[in-house]
This record gives sequence, structure tokens and C-alpha cells, in this order.
Amino acid sequence: MGTRPALAATFAVAALLSGCGGPGGEEPSAFRLGPTRQCLLAEDGVAVSRKNVDFVATTALGGAMRVRVSATNFVVMAFADSEAEAARIEEAYRQYAGKSIPIDDVLERRKNLVLVWNAPPAGEEEDAVLSCLKGSG
Repeated sequence: MGTRPALAATFAVAALLSGCGGPGGEEPSAFRLGPTRQCLLAEDGVAVSRKNVDFVATTALGGAMRVRVSATNFVVMAFADSEAEAARIEEAYRQYAGKSIPIDDVLERRKNLVLVWNAPPAGEEEDAVLSCLKGSG
């Protein structure tokens, strides 16, 4: 009789893990536009566009997109083909930001992905985007 609760708990843990990017919630070695875009399109209140990205983002070899996460905020996501390219993209943003833009508050690099927010993101805005970061395969 004690095995049913244990079995139910095992299935619950397995279900949670399967929704978190695989065993142990492991992050992919690189993020990809296609699977990330598909996930974001399924989010309520999120709008995704491949248009209206800035010039720096258009240079990303893995593509770029603009994601509106609220009525007042959006993020441009530039997918590089390597971490070295992502570092180059990050440096370009820093170079062109100028002194009046608090770039450290709106710029973030994760592996091969560079994110640039319109305004510093609220927790739920950032969570909506980060929870959808996906790799290939």
C-alpha cells in the first residue's frame, strides 16, 4: 500500500523534469532561434517578430527576433553561432550605446545569446523569456 504514493511521486518528478529541458533540467550548449521562438509563441501575452530588430542584432549569424513581453517592455534576442560571436555582438552594443544609456541594466549575454531589453525587465518579464530558451535537438 505504501508503494502507490511513492510511485505517484516518481511520476510527478519525472513529469517536472521532462518539462525542464531534459534530465536534471540541463541547459543546452547553445541556444537556437527556432525552438525558442516556438516556445515564446505559446506564451500568453507575448508577441514575437523577426522584424524591427536593431542593426547590431541583424548581424547575428543565428538570427534575431524582437519579443514583446508586456505593454511597456520588449527584448531583442540575437542568436550568435558561437560564444565568441556573442561576445562580439555584446561589445558592439556596448560601443554604440553611448554614455546616456545604462547598458549594464538592459544587456545580458548567455552562452551564444545576447539579450537587449528596452527597459530593465521585471521578474515576470525576464522569466517569460528565460523559461523558453531552447537549443536544437
